Amino acid sequence: MRIKLIFKTPIRGIESVYLVCLIMILSVIYKEWIKLRIPLGILLILSVIPSVCLCLQLRYDFSQMGAVRAWSFWMYNSELFYTKFAYVPPFLGLILGLLQYYPETEDGRLRLLLHLPINEIKGLLAHQFIGITLLISVCSIPWLLMAFTAQVYFPEEYLSGFALTSYPWIYAAIFVYLFTEITLLEPKIIYKVCFIALGLGLVSQLFDTHFYNTYQRLIPVLTPLLVAGFFMPLLILNRYKSL
Repeated sequence: MRIKLIFKTPIRGIESVYLVCLIMILSVIYKEWIKLRIPLGILLILSVIPSVCLCLQLRYDFSQMGAVRAWSFWMYNSELFYTKFAYVPPFLGLILGLLQYYPETEDGRLRLLLHLPINEIKGLLAHQFIGITLLISVCSIPWLLMAFTAQVYFPEEYLSGFALTSYPWIYAAIFVYLFTEITLLEPKIIYKVCFIALGLGLVSQLFDTHFYNTYQRLIPVLTPLLVAGFFMPLLILNRYKSL
């Protein structure tokens, strides 16, 4: 009752307005954390398992072939022991997007956001902020595990190539997350199909890992696209509100 009275009381002063907005945004972030913390732990375990398997396979190869032979095989043949991990981050982005937005859109709970005493754009951005932050955190832990293992067996130059070769997979995970959000928010079926096709076409171009640093020169292109994709769901919000 006290909370209701606070929101019904006229707010005076710009500081009070900012304070209420901050409280609402933090409440949205906390709500999403409460909803996702258990599935997030499961996703973290599922993402760590393949990275551990790859690290154990790398250790086995070096123990069987010897350091010189194994190193020559990996380096001169441009073999990347971590390429099998490429599809794990996009899978995590898809699952996290579904877990976060499907219940909200299916049950109509996201409409409550439109009635909070904050701008709905800020509320949706808060949803995206917590989702992308959690996604990057889950993807980073197995990535750091493989990087730590790689620095035991390979020189420093290999580690820089490891980072530049694998960063598109994190980009792909974020793109998959954003397109999942857009598809679930979009009320029209025809547009849903178009967004799915666009997302598949874009993400499928980020897995060409036949050689080191394939996407190094595309960082200035992919980064603005990623930033633009972060604001794309805001364009769908008006059509979602009209339902």
